Amino acid sequence: MGVVTNDTDDAKGAEAIGAALEKNPGIKLIIGIDSRAAIGALSALKERTDRFPSGSVTVTGWDSDADVLQAIKNGKVACTCAPNINYMVQLDVSILESYNLGYFYPDQFRLREMDLPALPDQIDIQQTYIDSTNVEGYLKTR
Repeated sequence: MGVVTNDTDDAKGAEAIGAALEKNPGIKLIIGIDSRAAIGALSALKERTDRFPSGSVTVTGWDSDADVLQAIKNGKVACTCAPNINYMVQLDVSILESYNLGYFYPDQFRLREMDLPALPDQIDIQQTYIDSTNVEGYLKTR
């Protein structure tokens, strides 16, 4: 089908996804790739329950916003992936610090001499997969 954008705004997402649903009535899966995408998709689907009854389209999210987690618990969203933001920030600051303090290229490893990079081309950071089987552990309780 394609990609729609929502600028991380559920109202814009509902509008963009609503237009996509009108143009493509056979949609069976909406994959959200920002924190508000799943909620925007649910709003768009709710406005079109005559053509898209509850459960006819699988919706996924990205992030662990409370309303997305609640939607997983209620069976409206299938799953979400929550990025490990704390680790990402820690890694970024550590890389910047090592560069700024001069130990990014440790002399004992002779990386520059061997023309090797100090970092790999890509650093994979594990995400947390949340679905109905583990959502309770991520819902905040008061």
